[in-house]
Formats: sequence, C-alpha cells, structure tokens
Amino acid sequence: MRRRPARIEALPLLDVIFLLLLVLFYSISTMQQTSSVPIHLEDIAASDKPRSTEGDVLISVNREGRIFVGQEELDLASLPAFLTEALDGHPEGSVRIEADREAKHGQVLALLATVSAAAPAKVLLIGKTGGP
Repeated sequence: MRRRPARIEALPLLDVIFLLLLVLFYSISTMQQTSSVPIHLEDIAASDKPRSTEGDVLISVNREGRIFVGQEELDLASLPAFLTEALDGHPEGSVRIEADREAKHGQVLALLATVSAAAPAKVLLIGKTGGP
C-alpha cells in the first residue's frame, strides 16, 4: 500500500484565519467602547499657570457650594445669561472655575456642565483651599 503525501487543506486554514481576524476586530472595538475619554493631565508649576487675558471670567465655588463671579453671588440658572454677555466679543476669553477643596463634587460638576453648555470658550479648573 502506497501512502499519499500529506497535504494541507486550504479551506479550513482560511476559515481559522478569518475567525481569528473576527475575534481580533471584535476585541478592538470592545476596547474602544469601554475606554474613557482620553484626557492628558499635566503637573504644572506655578510659573506655568495660564495667563489671564481680557474677557476671562473667574467663577468661584466656596465650601458651601455657593457660586461667585468676582464678589457677586449667582445661581446656576442665571449663569448662562451672564456668561453669554461677559464673553460676547472676546473669542480668546476663557472661563476659570475655582473650587474649594471642601466643595461637593456634584455641585462642581453641575457648574461645569452649565458653563460648558453656555460658553463655547476654554474652561479651566483651578483648585484652592479658601472661599471667595
């Protein structure tokens, strides 16, 4: 009895390669969907702080969660109108948010969401320990 030489079947091999490619593509798409928003945080020295320009708005949040612009206290509802008026004509202006270390996280996030929706300007978060 004569033995035939072994040969590799191409069709099952291609099926396995395509299956591996599908698994690879699925795992890559899953990784991209579950990852968070890419944010690059840098440690900045005191001399690297962004410089104030004309049209910048400084918003302070004290430890009780009260919102101040300068020495004037505002609420979240009136903030969008104030920001629209303050940043009108200042395309390079930014909104700086100072939050007390003891301020509640949820209050600062609500302020950030309000500012982001009302002003398409650059928003900077600044931490501090005292109230306004």
